[in-house]
Amino acid sequence: MRAGYDFHKASSVEQLEHATDPMLFIHGDKDTFVPYDMLDQNYDACASKVKQKRTIHDAAHAKSAQVDPELYWNTVNKLPRRVFLGNKQRLGFVAKNALWSAVFDFSPHFRKAARERCARERLLLELRHKGAYIVQ
Repeated sequence: MRAGYDFHKASSVEQLEHATDPMLFIHGDKDTFVPYDMLDQNYDACASKVKQKRTIHDAAHAKSAQVDPELYWNTVNKLPRRVFLGNKQRLGFVAKNALWSAVFDFSPHFRKAARERCARERLLLELRHKGAYIVQ
């Protein structure tokens, strides 16, 4: 109750009914922590006019970027482009340039770092499956 609500009574579906911001839903179909059917429930409940959902096949909970990094990052990068560049006539010159700089210039650096982290984690997983003892 520390945050002012009961975690077990919280409902993503109820909250998404009031969502107005652009939303991207990415879910692995091998997730055993959050049931896969929650992807459709949350997507359907989302009131946002701009929303997208993507399934990453064979991905467990929070492993979508590791299982299929190209699909994951291509999906992640397309929504901001669609939202911000699609509405560029409504953005002021300064805001447009700030958004461009923040979203698109930073994105390649972030993707590279994430790909390297994912590759390292995949290597560690492969070594663990082969019975290697790893000290980090």
